Amino acid sequence: MATEVLRPDGAGDYTNIASQYPASTAHWDKVDEAVADDDTTYLLTDSATQQKDAFTLGASALTDETINSVTVFYVARSHVGEKARFQPFLRLSGSETTGTEIDTTSTTYSLRSEALTKPGGGAWAVADLADLQVCIGVWSDSPGGYSPHITQIYVSVDYSVAAAGRSYGYIMD
Repeated sequence: MATEVLRPDGAGDYTNIASQYPASTAHWDKVDEAVADDDTTYLLTDSATQQKDAFTLGASALTDETINSVTVFYVARSHVGEKARFQPFLRLSGSETTGTEIDTTSTTYSLRSEALTKPGGGAWAVADLADLQVCIGVWSDSPGGYSPHITQIYVSVDYSVAAAGRSYGYIMD
């Protein structure tokens, strides 16, 4: 088994998280880094209801491998000990798979992960990766107050390479 990491490379089907830091450029480039940059770039909201962003992913190099699982990883924290909530999603062809809602009051950035099933059901195929989007939902229990921060999100594709088949040829006279 091996893994391939796919990071955000553009805006997905929706961009609903209220704010970003810094305010310039796009939401996706606040969460696309290979190493989490913590408070250098992040998304945030002080909304009491969930706000979500979806992100397209960079191209996969896989061709005919078997996909075993797709896991969403994200780095997030609360601000000043207020309760923050985060929830990962995967989106494919208009369907979404919902991850577990996480509550935290930690002001330290933490890496979280969850393997999610294929949106719409069925087995994963390499072709699915071309249209896959990773999404994050975020909201706060102190609206109008301090905001939860999300600084990184990506997916890790666990896959197996098919064993080389053996072929025997017979010559018949």
